[in-house]
Amino acid sequence: WKGRPAVLLEAARMEEFVGDVTLARAILCKARHESGSDWKVWLESVSLEMRNSERLRAIKLSEKALTLHSGTGRLWAALVQLRHIDGEKMQMKCLKHALFAVPKSG
Repeated sequence: WKGRPAVLLEAARMEEFVGDVTLARAILCKARHESGSDWKVWLESVSLEMRNSERLRAIKLSEKALTLHSGTGRLWAALVQLRHIDGEKMQMKCLKHALFAVPKSG
């Protein structure tokens, strides 16, 4: 079903909005593991963790997402943002990887 990822994204956002972050995570996990999971599901998973101050979880998710969707600039942007706390050197290293991985980034 083509629209299923969008429906699951909205369901997860609604659960987060009403305060059930655990259920939102579960919905996104299900969406990620379905065949053909798109990058938007991964980005929402990373964003959920960022909004809930789960930086390390967000980093792990973004790194996993990039193994599947290495050419997606928004996923790289999220990881670069997350690496800010690690210092400029780590952030620049991540940015350089992104510039090589994303065809339209230059």
